[in-house]
Amino acid sequence: MDDENLRILLVARPAGGGMLRHLANLLSGLDGRAFTCYVAAPCEVLQGLGLSARDSRRVRIRDRAGAADPPAALTLSSIVRSYRPHVVHAHGYRAAWVCFLAGILTPLPPLVVTVHNLFPTDIERLASIGARMALGRAHTVIAITRAVAESLSNAGVKMQRLRIIPNGIQIPVPKHNREEVRSTLGIAPQAPVAIVVARLMEDKGVAGAIKAHTVLRQRAPNSVLLIAGDGPDRDALELLAEELGVKDSVLFLGYRDDVPDLLAASDVCIIPSVFEGQSLVALEAMALGIPVVATSVGGLAEVVQHDKTGLLVDPTDHTALADAAFSLIQNKERAAQLAEAGRNHVLSFYTRDIMVSKVAEVYRSAAL
Repeated sequence: MDDENLRILLVARPAGGGMLRHLANLLSGLDGRAFTCYVAAPCEVLQGLGLSARDSRRVRIRDRAGAADPPAALTLSSIVRSYRPHVVHAHGYRAAWVCFLAGILTPLPPLVVTVHNLFPTDIERLASIGARMALGRAHTVIAITRAVAESLSNAGVKMQRLRIIPNGIQIPVPKHNREEVRSTLGIAPQAPVAIVVARLMEDKGVAGAIKAHTVLRQRAPNSVLLIAGDGPDRDALELLAEELGVKDSVLFLGYRDDVPDLLAASDVCIIPSVFEGQSLVALEAMALGIPVVATSVGGLAEVVQHDKTGLLVDPTDHTALADAAFSLIQNKERAAQLAEAGRNHVLSFYTRDIMVSKVAEVYRSAAL
């Protein structure tokens, strides 16, 4: 079947951060091809993707249910009957579960599921069984890293149905130069600046970055830590910075839509996660030629190859995080070497077009 005749239904439940940005990158990349795509998701996801109420690709599924999501499944089964997609593509475990339930009500076309995080080991047994059942329904399960694929295989997903397709990004372009951004933020031109871009929640390890900053300040007293993002832990993190005596050098910027500008104004990007499938922020920083220090968790080690495309540290060792950041601030030649290698790595393996081409292959295979 020709691509222009293939109808793809993308399904998402409430999503933010990396998953929402992945969806946006995928949708924009598919728009440049011949597929006809629709997105079935809650209103806030549709808005986050920039799909207006009049956009023909927009199909709303209300988010008013608990984890079982029977109303969403009922709505999705009706959507499938109306739009008659050739492939349904669910993003995340919850969306896969909704598709599984909908398939009980209405025969579904081939199901593709993209999994963005390691298979959870700390969930209730019933939820674990549900996730396995949902993934078992899929024609293809896309894992964004080898680490995610291994966790899915250990959970019982057959290897022949697994496909590793890393997240891909559009290469970011800053709108303002380093000096302008620093001036706006009140940061001295020569001050060492580290940045964390993350949702402020426990999994992202931002507390560890703040603790590392206290160590870094002992060696570079004029250093600044930028924290771009918001979330449920913001108040606690601001209190931590105050208790550690670094509140004046830690700038909580909240949600920002100018992340490329902030990255370009920084000397090092820190990814302090304690749990991570991959990291779009790491990819964007590397694409901009900003050296990255990351924790060795999940799929981060596949993106940030230690001492080749960046530096990796133990997620529990904030002193090691400070040491790594300081080494890049102090040794600018080494930082530039890692940054250049990181940029080449992203351009070779992690662009949006590479990702979309591989996903399109999955669609064609599933629709046969």
